Amino acid sequence: MFKHFEMMTAWTIADFLTYIYQLVANADMQADEGEITIIKSQVEKVLITHFGIAQYSYSDCMQKIQASEGVSLLNCTDVIRRLMPTFEFRPEVKNDIFNDLQSIAISDNDFSTAEHEIINFIKQVFLTVEMPLNS
Repeated sequence: MFKHFEMMTAWTIADFLTYIYQLVANADMQADEGEITIIKSQVEKVLITHFGIAQYSYSDCMQKIQASEGVSLLNCTDVIRRLMPTFEFRPEVKNDIFNDLQSIAISDNDFSTAEHEIINFIKQVFLTVEMPLNS
């Protein structure tokens, strides 16, 4: 299970989005600089557009993620299922996130099976995990 789950409960929406975007970039075992650039700009865009958050630091988020569990295919199921319900994602936010994940996956001109499976898993969780009642 999580060795530092209590640290993960303090994750912000920026940390969570960085985690799932980075997860897709890492799925083919080779997150390149282009994918990281896309992650930075797309997470920032989602935060500004849908959450009104103008301050985003990819490196700060990655530090917090690495201090807890890191970005790993071994823990992603538990991380996403546990943390997803703590954030509110309207349908238009979900659509933007799904489109962003596709962009990350195809950015290196090699949409791998692993990337496809991770994106499908994230979509499934987004569509099935109960969101907060304040929607």
